[in-house]
Amino acid sequence: MCNIAGYAGNKQAAPILLEMLRKQELYDGDMSTGVATIHEGKLYYQKVVGNVDNFIKNVDLSLLPGTIGIAHTRPGGAENGIAPHPFISMDKRTALITNGTTPATTYCSKWDEGVDLLDRNGYVFIHQNSNKSGRSPKLSRNGHYANPAEARVHLADYYMKQGKTPTQALALTCPWMYSDNVTVMITENAPDQINLLRTTRPMVCVMEKDETYIATTRFALPEELTVEAFDLPLFYAIAVKCDGITVTKDRMNAEPVMEMTPYTYAESYKRIEALLKSEKAPLYFDQLEFAIGDMRDLWPDNHTCVQHARLVYDLLWQFDREGRLKREIRVQERPDGTRRRYYMWLED
Repeated sequence: MCNIAGYAGNKQAAPILLEMLRKQELYDGDMSTGVATIHEGKLYYQKVVGNVDNFIKNVDLSLLPGTIGIAHTRPGGAENGIAPHPFISMDKRTALITNGTTPATTYCSKWDEGVDLLDRNGYVFIHQNSNKSGRSPKLSRNGHYANPAEARVHLADYYMKQGKTPTQALALTCPWMYSDNVTVMITENAPDQINLLRTTRPMVCVMEKDETYIATTRFALPEELTVEAFDLPLFYAIAVKCDGITVTKDRMNAEPVMEMTPYTYAESYKRIEALLKSEKAPLYFDQLEFAIGDMRDLWPDNHTCVQHARLVYDLLWQFDREGRLKREIRVQERPDGTRRRYYMWLED
């Protein structure tokens, strides 16, 4: 699964963001790395195919000034046809990152309409192709498939150019591109804040001493922080600044998502524990996520989206605190190229 980090504070953001990504690489994502920052009202960004070490080797961090920024790592890059994040608006003023799944379900009912809206308004998709790979929005004009993340940044830009605030723009964008994800954006239109909207993918936050950290998982957070991390709410656009967060009134329209219950945690703990100790182990993150998603009795209502990725990270965090979680990196050979994944198992 792709992992995300964000920082707003009084220190240079890029080194902090890269260290947060490095910690999350041990669970998933290290084949492409991207960072975007804002300094004195101007957007800066860099992205590479490869992990954090490759990024540091090939990118001069002085090209990423500023004390506010976002970062992204994913288990896939240009070598298998997936473009690294962040995605950038046509005017180079907005950077957006996202993670999540794109299954061919009712999530995607408006995707094609969204990219056609952009196409009619002059937006150009750099990342489009004529060969469908997974579920992507389709342009009716030429039948090509566009990258959903690129569509998100164009839609957010489209709404901001109509006078909407960044958080309003996210709340309007995400229903067009509704999926199991979280979307995070910085823009010169509001240079002192990170904007995000979470549907089901995990996103935790810590606020301490005029610094605010956000990340896909608690594994990313600096160890010296003394304040407990908390999960950010669903469906509401959030403004993240150095002095804290604001949960805005800008809410996307979406069906309800089931909150996890004590039963969900307790029962999934036993099942994933058994799976990570079984002959099927070691397993990588997506396999655990799909296993949780298939345990339908943990999610008794028939919701389209459930918080399965958040639950997997919560379980891995608990296993790691117990000192039982083990990891090793393996290379997957796939028709679309090689992919490195961290495989995990439990030892008592």
